[in-house]
Amino acid sequence: MSLNLLDLAKSSLVPILVSKAGSLFGLEGGVASKALDAILPTLLSGILNKSSTAQGTAGLLSAITDKGVDANILHNLPNLLASESGVHSLGEQGGKILGSLFGDKANGLGEQLGHLTGAPAQATSGIKGLTALVAPALFGMLKNYVVGNNLNANGLSNLLANQIPHLEKTLPAQIASWLGWGSIGGFFGNLASKFGGALGDATSGTLGAVGGATVAGGKSAGGLLKWLLPLLILGAIALWALRSCGTATPAVKAPVAPPTVTPPVVSAPAAPAPFDANAAMGDAKSKYLTALAALEASGKCDGAALSNALGLYVVNFASGSAALPTADIIELKKAVPAMQLCAKAGVKLSVVGHTDNVGNPASNLKLSEARAKALKAMFAKEGIPTDLMTASGKGDTEPVGDNTTEEGRFKNRRISYGAN
Repeated sequence: MSLNLLDLAKSSLVPILVSKAGSLFGLEGGVASKALDAILPTLLSGILNKSSTAQGTAGLLSAITDKGVDANILHNLPNLLASESGVHSLGEQGGKILGSLFGDKANGLGEQLGHLTGAPAQATSGIKGLTALVAPALFGMLKNYVVGNNLNANGLSNLLANQIPHLEKTLPAQIASWLGWGSIGGFFGNLASKFGGALGDATSGTLGAVGGATVAGGKSAGGLLKWLLPLLILGAIALWALRSCGTATPAVKAPVAPPTVTPPVVSAPAAPAPFDANAAMGDAKSKYLTALAALEASGKCDGAALSNALGLYVVNFASGSAALPTADIIELKKAVPAMQLCAKAGVKLSVVGHTDNVGNPASNLKLSEARAKALKAMFAKEGIPTDLMTASGKGDTEPVGDNTTEEGRFKNRRISYGAN
C-alpha cells in the first residue's frame, strides 16, 4: 500500500479550511467543501505533471525543500489562518506556487473551479483565495514527508508516481481539458509512461504497475518490493504524523520479514479549541447598539461613554486591507449623532488601530495606522470636524488578549477610541 497524498490532504486540510472559508472568503461550508474536492486533485495533478521529467523533479524538490516552505504547516495552519498577516503570507506564497505549476493558466484556475462546482459568481474570488491557500499547505505537507524520510529526486518521483491511481479517479475531466492536458486516461497514461522510465532506472526495474500502466522493465506484484515498499511507507506515515505534531520519534527501520500489516489511520493534528469569530462580532455589535441607545436617550455628550461604545464595535476588515466594508460603514454611521453632540462641545476623539503579533511588526504598525485613518476619513465625511479627531496606529504593541490563542488575537485586532 502506498501513501495516498490526496486522502492525507483531505483528512488534514479540509476540516480546517472549511471552518475558515466563511470568515475569510464568505464561502458557505458546502460550497467550500465541494470546491476543495476539485482543488486538491487538481493541484496534486499539477505537481505530478511538473515532476514528470528529471529536470522538473529536481526543480520541484528544490521548491518543496525551500526554507520558506513550512514543514509543520498542518500544525501551524489554524494559527496562520487566524491572523491577517498569516493569510496574506500564505496567499502570496500560494500565488507563486500556482504560477510555477500552471503557468499563465494559474490566474483563471479559480474561476474554472468555481464554474465546475456550480458556485454563484460572487463566490469565484473566494474559491481563488481558497486555491491559493491550499498550494503552500500541500508543499508544506510534502516537505514534512520528503525531509523526514530524506528523499532525493528519485524518491520523490517514486512517491508521486504512486499517486496516479488515486488522482486518476478524482481529477475533474473539465479541468484537465481546460489546462490542455487532454483526456483523463491519456494524461495519466502519459504520466505513467514518463514516470516509468525514470523509476525503471532508479529501482533497477523492480517497480510494478502504476495507475493501470505497467512500468517498463517492472515485475508484477511479486518479489521483495511487493511487501518491503508498503511497509517502509507505512513506517514513514507514522513518522510524518508524529513530526507534524512536534513529537520526537526514533528512526524507523525497515522490517527484516514480511509480517501482516494493517495500515494505520493518519489523523489530522488536533486543532485548538474552536472560537467562533462571527458569533463574537455579533455579540459586540449588540453591545455597541445598546450603548448607543443609552447615549441617545441621555441627549447630551458623554465623551467616555461615546469612546467606549465605538470601541465595542468590531470592524470586519478584509485581510491586509484598510478599506471599510459597506456593512460596517452603515453601522458606524449610527454613532454620528452622538459624535456631533460631542463635537459641538469641543470634545476631541482619538482613533487608534491595533493588530495581533503575527507577522512583521512594521507591516502591522502601518496597517493599523491606515485603518484608523480610514475611520477618521469616514467620520469626516459625515460632518465630524477633522481638527477634533486624531488617527494613529499601535500595531501589536498594546495587546489586550493572549496572542497565543485565536480568541486573544481576535481581541487584539481592534480599533480603540479616546475622548478628551
